Amino acid sequence: MLTFRPHHFLCTIGFQGLGYSPAFVENYKHIVNLLQTPKGDQTTIQVVKDTDTICNPCPHKRQQLCHYQAKIDKLDKAHSQALDIQPNDQITWGQAKQKIAQKISLKVFHEICAPCSWKSLGVCEQSLIQLHNQLNLTKSNL
Repeated sequence: MLTFRPHHFLCTIGFQGLGYSPAFVENYKHIVNLLQTPKGDQTTIQVVKDTDTICNPCPHKRQQLCHYQAKIDKLDKAHSQALDIQPNDQITWGQAKQKIAQKISLKVFHEICAPCSWKSLGVCEQSLIQLHNQLNLTKSNL
């Protein structure tokens, strides 16, 4: 079973093949490819409070924590509240995408992702808009 920190649900929507090291990128590509298969939406993900499946090869990983743990804790807390998920929850990828689309407007995105160094690239915002369009949600959700 995959494990995700709360902020990694939205990160996975926006993943573009960039990362902290070649091993991190390859691991994340593998996860994203799995979730994009025809049965990917049925993949169960357990929410965790510490490092997860995505973090495993990250050079910033320090046992079960991150070198930037204080920043990550802020991101996880904000995403956990926005998505109404908690550590030990289990959710399918399809359910996660629905939650993201229903609960994360652009305004909420800019608030909860404010501390993220990747936000300025704009790919997450565009991916969120694409998700809303894919799920045929109205512009009022954005």
